[in-house]
Amino acid sequence: MQLADMESADIKLDKHGQPVVDNEGDFEFVSGVKCFLQDLRNEILTEQAELFYEDEDEIDSYGFGLLEFMKAAYSEFLELEIEQRIKEKLKKREGIAPESIQTELFLNGEGFVKIKIYFRIQETNEEYDVEISENQVEVIKE
Repeated sequence: MQLADMESADIKLDKHGQPVVDNEGDFEFVSGVKCFLQDLRNEILTEQAELFYEDEDEIDSYGFGLLEFMKAAYSEFLELEIEQRIKEKLKKREGIAPESIQTELFLNGEGFVKIKIYFRIQETNEEYDVEISENQVEVIKE
């Protein structure tokens, strides 16, 4: 599976993953950093091996596969496993500075309710954070 990079362009999607249409009835497009971030958001929402046409396995596959952790009982090992998966998935994206990746996990008695990810885009040095909660992902420029 080819990941979007800083040179990519794609159809613009709304927060529900639906194509955005302009006043003329044509699809709107995103490119550059916006396309990169849109693809990252989509990958975070996707489970590993969810795409029928995907031919990669585990960390190399598209999708973060975080839903399996959301209602799991907390342990330090589980927290490390989540952090490791996030870092490995982000490190395969060439535009992200690997040393800038940080995670923060928030939980209640039933499991994880929110995950925050911080990273920096190499070319621009702009910092971003991603908030993941209850099957929603928001990417914010700091």
